[in-house]
Amino acid sequence: MYCGVLPSTVSGEPRTASRHRADLSFPFVASAHVDQPTNITGVYSSRAGKTVMCRKRTDVLFVPDWREGNPYMESLSAGLEREGFHISFGHFPRGYFKLTQLANECPSVGVIHVHWIPPAFVDQFFWSRSEFKFNVRLLLLALDMLLCRVRGIRIVWTLHNLVEHESPAPDQELRVRALLARLANAVIAHSEEALETAAAGYAVDLSRKGHVIPHGSYIGMYEYSETVKESLRAKYAIEDSDLVILFFGAVRRYKGLDLLLPAFRAVSNSKFRLIVAGNPFEDETKEWVIQEAGKDDRVRLSLGFVPDEQVAAHFALADVVVLPSQKTLTSGSAMLAMGFGKCLILPESARVLGIPGHAGTLYYEDEGGLRDLLTRLPEMDLTGMGEHNLQVVERLDWRKIAAATGRVYSRPRERIIWGPQSPAPLG
Repeated sequence: MYCGVLPSTVSGEPRTASRHRADLSFPFVASAHVDQPTNITGVYSSRAGKTVMCRKRTDVLFVPDWREGNPYMESLSAGLEREGFHISFGHFPRGYFKLTQLANECPSVGVIHVHWIPPAFVDQFFWSRSEFKFNVRLLLLALDMLLCRVRGIRIVWTLHNLVEHESPAPDQELRVRALLARLANAVIAHSEEALETAAAGYAVDLSRKGHVIPHGSYIGMYEYSETVKESLRAKYAIEDSDLVILFFGAVRRYKGLDLLLPAFRAVSNSKFRLIVAGNPFEDETKEWVIQEAGKDDRVRLSLGFVPDEQVAAHFALADVVVLPSQKTLTSGSAMLAMGFGKCLILPESARVLGIPGHAGTLYYEDEGGLRDLLTRLPEMDLTGMGEHNLQVVERLDWRKIAAATGRVYSRPRERIIWGPQSPAPLG
């Protein structure tokens, strides 16, 4: 874990962080001893002969640290640092009182910003089928959050999913997340639709603590190379007259491939090509995708991590991008596709994303609707719809998003509702 001043790697500056010895012997103890306080930005006071750091809302801890292969956290942290915030990154520790442990380890941090709820965070609630033990663990989580708040630490949670995609106990996880939403100081969603879905799903009033700040765009983050594009064109055996449909991202069944592949097979257009590019998380999924793709020689597979230098080239080859996921409140893959000026094919459930609407998206209800939609693709203005999407995300730059997020940290009584069609709440 890094605590203290930690410049984002986007800025190209070296990282510097100091280590602290924290008293973790008892999670209710709030004292922390700082070896070299002059190395950390903060306000200090002396109590009983000990140097104690006062927490600042400009010192923010991002958890969990999922920067690898995902520019979301790097982009937001870089923008916040330009706004004068100091961003640290960490992972949830083992055991109970996870937030208290993080607070003890990072004595200057005044905001803990939870971006995702990893399986390791909620798995401890599923060890037993005993309702009593489950409720005790919920109580411990509540105490953990309240202890942080009493110590002046603001807990902010950004919603990405209602529950984990492949949760072993979705009903229980819903209760865990409802508690998080109830006790967090602020909850951020990327669309008003997502915030309303969360409020209803968790049965929590988010009318005061809920904020809407759109997902930032990925425009310019991946370098385009014509040479790489032509190399991929040859690899996939794609001709200029082909209509290319791209599925890009994590390869899991919940991403809707079990719906997409049969629907695509049912469309007989010989000029259609479907590229599935992404990393399967389980061997079983990889074997299933290979087996299903083998039933149609128009399907092209690139299973594995897609190098950064190939990302833009994949989207340049595509005429339209399909994201048949069913269980999400936000989609980085949709933002990525829109940043490359591509029309989207999404299920009706994806209206919760809040963008881009009918002007840039083709929606479907079920496998039959997806099949019919694919059949009509040659008749549609895919280029014009893609241009609309690009115009939408051009307004969602990370500087404005970071400024709005910073106001959530520093202005507790202000509520931010920023839609993609409205101006950023700056000033």
